[in-house]
Amino acid sequence: MFNLTVYEVAPPHNAHYFTWTEINGKRGSSEIGSCLLKWIQTLPTEVTNITLYSDSCGGQNRNHNIMALMIYIIQRTNINQIEHKFMESGHSMMEVDSMHSAIENAKRNIPIYAV
Repeated sequence: MFNLTVYEVAPPHNAHYFTWTEINGKRGSSEIGSCLLKWIQTLPTEVTNITLYSDSCGGQNRNHNIMALMIYIIQRTNINQIEHKFMESGHSMMEVDSMHSAIENAKRNIPIYAV
């Protein structure tokens, strides 16, 4: 099971949790980009500037596919500016980390059945 969490630090502090399985895709820049685009399409039209914080994983966040997505977003949506900041590897603690921890703890108590 793969996931991506987007946490909006601006009020009302919405969280968006995207999940997919190995059957639906990998954990590469295409999947991450699809989730980011889906999230951006949910933003109110008055939002014109966004700042993204990501870890420094080159295969997922720091590559040409994500940069091409940013250009596409600026050309096709009301977003005028995207600032993408990368956290220092091993020294990042973001709001989404506590969300992932809560989800991991909750999922330990859920039985999983195979059909």
